[in-house]
Amino acid sequence: MPELVSLLHLVGESSSPIGAFKIEEGGALEELGRNHDAETCGQSPARGELVGAESLPVLLKRLGQDSLTAGQARTFEHRCAASDGAQRCCQVTVQPVGPGRCLWLAADITRQKSEEVSRLTHAERLGYAVHGMNDGIWDWRVDTGEVYFSPRWCEMLGYTSAEVPQQLSSWSDHVHPDDIAWVLAEVQRHFRGETERYETTHRMRNKSGEWLWILDRGEVVLWSSEGKPLRMVGAHTDVTPQKRIEQQLQEQERRTAALMQLAPVGIYHSDRSGRCLYVNEAWCAITGLTPEEAFGSGWVRSLHPDDLDAVFAEWRRFVVEGGPFHLGFRFLAPDGALRHVISRASRLTDEHGVMIGAIGTVLDVTSEHVQEEALTAQRAQMTASARLAALGEMAGGLAHELNTPLAVMSLTVEQLQAQTSAGTVSQERLNRGLARLESTLGRVTRIIKSLRSFARDGEGDAPEEVVLGGFTEDVLSFCRERILNHGVRLNVRLPEPTARAWLSTTQLAQVLLNLLNNAHDAVLGQEMAWIEVSAEGVGDGVRFAVSDSGPGVPESLRERIFEPFFTTRAVGQGTGLGLPISKGLVERMGGSLRLDAGAPHTRFVVELPGASLRAGYGGCTPPDPSVSTPP
Repeated sequence: MPELVSLLHLVGESSSPIGAFKIEEGGALEELGRNHDAETCGQSPARGELVGAESLPVLLKRLGQDSLTAGQARTFEHRCAASDGAQRCCQVTVQPVGPGRCLWLAADITRQKSEEVSRLTHAERLGYAVHGMNDGIWDWRVDTGEVYFSPRWCEMLGYTSAEVPQQLSSWSDHVHPDDIAWVLAEVQRHFRGETERYETTHRMRNKSGEWLWILDRGEVVLWSSEGKPLRMVGAHTDVTPQKRIEQQLQEQERRTAALMQLAPVGIYHSDRSGRCLYVNEAWCAITGLTPEEAFGSGWVRSLHPDDLDAVFAEWRRFVVEGGPFHLGFRFLAPDGALRHVISRASRLTDEHGVMIGAIGTVLDVTSEHVQEEALTAQRAQMTASARLAALGEMAGGLAHELNTPLAVMSLTVEQLQAQTSAGTVSQERLNRGLARLESTLGRVTRIIKSLRSFARDGEGDAPEEVVLGGFTEDVLSFCRERILNHGVRLNVRLPEPTARAWLSTTQLAQVLLNLLNNAHDAVLGQEMAWIEVSAEGVGDGVRFAVSDSGPGVPESLRERIFEPFFTTRAVGQGTGLGLPISKGLVERMGGSLRLDAGAPHTRFVVELPGASLRAGYGGCTPPDPSVSTPP
């Protein structure tokens, strides 16, 4: 039989485990040959020892008769348990080869079926997972071109399943034209095995014409024996909301970067240790450094040497204690230009609140600093002018203050000379005359010393320990005669004559003298006019007050009396600078000057905290500079 010979030849050459059998008309099975040492499907069908839904001999006989009747081959799969207990799967082909005679070819396909089940199980798991995430799934038979799109896949684009043809173009036609080429390239990379799985994020047009952002993921789950992709499954996830947020954040970052570059103030970003990570153009313009020169610790080299310690100390406090960084310091640009800046910074922290860096600003205040120096010079000039004006107003009183002791000295000298010429002067009389001259000369010396002290600036002088009585007497020596000559009673109230305090005497004397002159001018012409000067301890400080018998400052003027050039005097009789300058002097001493609005008469109060008022001559503790000296 040529057919039998041909089939047996195939059996011999096949690499798969194959067996050939025949069935006689009586139903007996006879093995014709096999190409594998192991028995096909675990046992020889001729022995009828396989276990399944029905024995293999019975199955072969039944299907063989069906094949003979139909006159064509029949192929079926048979699952059974081999003699070793393992489950095996055979593919059996029944071929009629003559009247009442059949040829049976049996191949063990257990391994192939196991691999197929494994692949399908993997695909099913992927499908179930995608379905649970409410994603749209797709299943593409690469070899046939068949595509399955799930209802959710269609719904994601605004369609029903009936509206979406189950073909690849239903996907590709909706991909953005700018994306289709590179997306297909990613598919091919996966086909070539260059990626473990396929994954892209691209745009797809929905039914209403809007572009959605789709996260597309997939994997080949079935390959041919030649390594060609046969089946690929995957899922679509609509990530449009996330993508829009991402785009908004990117746009915000771009705007922020643009604003930082265009900002008129210098902006910097540093790590916790102060190493520079970013500077904008304004920062570079202020410091004269390039970003590359500023990065890391490079910016430190441009700090003014005298400011290094202060900058480092403030940064350490900023890192350890928290709170904002705020400090004024100087930069020395490479061209030698000096820049005065004020820097502020805030901490950047991680999710646990731990500082990881800082972002801050640098404001160029060089022009303001120059203006401040000019204003300081102008203020000093105005103060000097006010002092000279006050001296002018006190000229008459000063002349009387000096003339009186000079007259006493002149008279004493004349008397001593006359008695000496007459030979009548005694030693006792001579001693008394000399003592009077010495005392009077001391008074003149004190007046001249006070005048010289008053005429100087005194700004920057450190506080000195003084006796309040002596200090007050020195101040009154400038104006006592002027006040008394106009019939004004002068009262002085001190804690005790020997009380001592730490005071900036020159500037405080200028303030008190200005207040005394104002009080004198305010009560001129009044009956029973009086002026009072008082001092008292308040905590660790001193409070001076100058009061007069005037009715007080009208409420409508109380807010203006400390304004420069404001005066209630007639034109040409005052500069309007006395009170503003006095207020500035007191504030620079760390104190305050105010009008006591609740007093029944006009009363100005000077308060100096930290002046350390003490009784007696035993001395007193110098004030704390941090309290008595303004920042």
